Amino acid sequence: EVSRHDCEDPSITCTWDVTFLEFAGDAELLEPDYSQLLGNDAVVGVEQQVKGRQLQSISGFPYLLTVSPGQTDPMRTLAHGKGLVASTSGEISSFTIQPKDSFGNDRLPEQGADLFAV
Repeated sequence: EVSRHDCEDPSITCTWDVTFLEFAGDAELLEPDYSQLLGNDAVVGVEQQVKGRQLQSISGFPYLLTVSPGQTDPMRTLAHGKGLVASTSGEISSFTIQPKDSFGNDRLPEQGADLFAV
């Protein structure tokens, strides 16, 4: 992020602040490019306003966390397979019901069976 201030007359002076929003650690000072700087008394100064912070571990982390799907939500649960759209009298027809929680996550087999009336 770059912001400019103290710049009423750019031929006299301008100040730019450069903020690194997504940078971990302390950045090296910027090296100015003087190739397009005009004037006999032109000066560029670079200074660090705030020292960057190094990454730090949070006590007890990394921490293994297991997230399981919630209860079955009938509005999100899906059924699929040929047996939903076509079948022949006297022959076995089948389809699959995939139970899902309210966020659309598949329920896991170890979460216990849901009973469905078809």
